[in-house]
Amino acid sequence: MTQEIRDTDYRVWFEAEAGTAALRFEGSIRLRPHDYEPLWSFLVAALDGKPETLTLDFRTLTFLNSSGINAVYKLAVEMRKRGGLKLLVLSNDNAWQKKSLPNLKRFLPGTEIQIS
Repeated sequence: MTQEIRDTDYRVWFEAEAGTAALRFEGSIRLRPHDYEPLWSFLVAALDGKPETLTLDFRTLTFLNSSGINAVYKLAVEMRKRGGLKLLVLSNDNAWQKKSLPNLKRFLPGTEIQIS
């Protein structure tokens, strides 16, 4: 099953199969804080299928503003609340990713980050 949310500058899509789910991000996301609600709802919906592992793939996302990074941190907190979920983060050598994504481990210990 694949679902997506998109705008002119970005695309986020969700793929699920037995026990795993992946949220893939592409483009540049620069929304105002109150404009993140539809995207936040989309992110949380990825947990509804109760995957054992959730992958966040940021390799083709060139920019995510602080409001978007906060939404990702909130997702990690939500995963911790639900318990028993593993988070795998795929990133590239982009400066914002190197600075912000390692902090996910503070919100969800055991998070694995792979930089390619």
